[in-house]
Amino acid sequence: MAYLGNQPIVGDSTNKFKILDDISSFTLTFDGSSASVVSVANDTLSIGNHRFITGQKVTYSDGGGTVITGLTDGTSYFIIKESQTTIKLATSASDAASSTAIDLTGLGAGASHTLNVKFDGTNTKFKITHNNGVKSTITRPEQLSLSINGVIQNPASDYSIESDSTLALNAAPVATDKAFGSFVEALALFTNVEDNTIDEFTGDGSTTTFNLSKEPPSSRDIMVAVDGVIQYPTTSSGTRAYNASGSQLVFTVAPAFGVLIQARHIGFAAATSSNVTAFYGRTGNVTLTSSDNISVNDFAAAGNVSIGGTLTYEDVTNVDSVGLITARNGISVTGDGFFTGVVTATSYAGDGSALTGIAATANVRTGILDVAGIATFRSNTLVGSGITLSPDGDGFFTGITTIRSASFGSGVLQESFHNDTSSVSGTHNHDALTYGMVWNGSTNASGSFVINLRGDANTTFNSLIGIGKVTTMTIYSANNSTSNYMTSFQIDGSTQTIKYANATTPSAATGSGVDVYSLTIFKTAASTYSVFGNFTNFA
Repeated sequence: MAYLGNQPIVGDSTNKFKILDDISSFTLTFDGSSASVVSVANDTLSIGNHRFITGQKVTYSDGGGTVITGLTDGTSYFIIKESQTTIKLATSASDAASSTAIDLTGLGAGASHTLNVKFDGTNTKFKITHNNGVKSTITRPEQLSLSINGVIQNPASDYSIESDSTLALNAAPVATDKAFGSFVEALALFTNVEDNTIDEFTGDGSTTTFNLSKEPPSSRDIMVAVDGVIQYPTTSSGTRAYNASGSQLVFTVAPAFGVLIQARHIGFAAATSSNVTAFYGRTGNVTLTSSDNISVNDFAAAGNVSIGGTLTYEDVTNVDSVGLITARNGISVTGDGFFTGVVTATSYAGDGSALTGIAATANVRTGILDVAGIATFRSNTLVGSGITLSPDGDGFFTGITTIRSASFGSGVLQESFHNDTSSVSGTHNHDALTYGMVWNGSTNASGSFVINLRGDANTTFNSLIGIGKVTTMTIYSANNSTSNYMTSFQIDGSTQTIKYANATTPSAATGSGVDVYSLTIFKTAASTYSVFGNFTNFA
């Protein structure tokens, strides 16, 4: 940027160089008769986009109509800003600060009601806008060049910038004061926020050379004022008040004794070997050489980031990816790899001899487990949903086990049975899922009885055996009376016809010892069985 009034020559275009709207007086006109503008229920005025600030003193006028009930024509009130389009009014600055609003009890008449804020010796805060009400986004006083009554104001002492681009003057201007200002919108013009700084010196009547805090690119990139009066820089067309020579400000004539000299840096700083702390919204290119390094804290990219060479993570603790990380040619990890979720791989290379440190609660999932040697399980291991393998060699099967052939070595082939010590009579349910296929009534039966074979109270035997399958059931009944025998055999509550050996169906018990009913059960169709039996007695 050149000195005040000229178009920027570096960085952004004039889109960022703005003229301050007139802040000495602003009037907003609204329809005081409209219920969509005046809310009696909420005591608010919805007046559209405005420039008002909480605590500002304004003057209300009914515009020749009828006042809004609760307000008085020509009276001063204080703003309570609800939003960028809605306000309330208070009777005092303290009420505005505490959000104590005037009670609006009725609509007015007329569409030309007004609120006016102006230089009145009371207001010190004004909204920074341009182009007739477009709100600014500046955040630093150095971005604003402000003149009151022709004297440039010092941003270090005469004014400040508060939140929401609010200009706060240290002294309230009066109605006769004239203000003019221009500002650099946002910080897009500056490579580094420190580029827009101010150097101050005091003249002694003899010194012409002053050391600047940084080197400006040219004389046009500093704005110099002597006691608030802007000085012209030397140009190719003629010698003026000053010029910049390296990092020195050189005056053609020494400033008078005691005058305040202010040099405002308004362009890019010249090349320097010191660190650049930030880039602020530049729309042009930033060119780095092969010897330049960039060190950042957080880095966010709205689009894609393409890296032609190798991306090396020297000191990265974590890589946090919301989606999938796709590596075209594999992932090489020279150190340890830690995975807290499921790792899915189509293949695994290596013998696994170095796999260590897998927690006891961790899951290892694989489609095929191919073990060349011995697989050792240190606790019960669940295979699928129905097979449990124990470390001592036992296998527990809760569902149907199909074996085409089997070879059993030394040891004991075991089967569960129900050792029933009750004195059986009537219908007795035998649950195969609980007790297996052997029932031992070890206490003498107390009457004739029926054995009903089922899975359990909630499971049918039919669901446990497939069509074309065969099984056996053995029933042992201690007996001391010929009347106490098994008169019928049921499966899932349905009586079965038993074909006994030699066509001899028992019609009585033996009366002593243990009677044994050995049954072979063929399932020929759904819930359909052929049952063959033998009846013997053991004394």
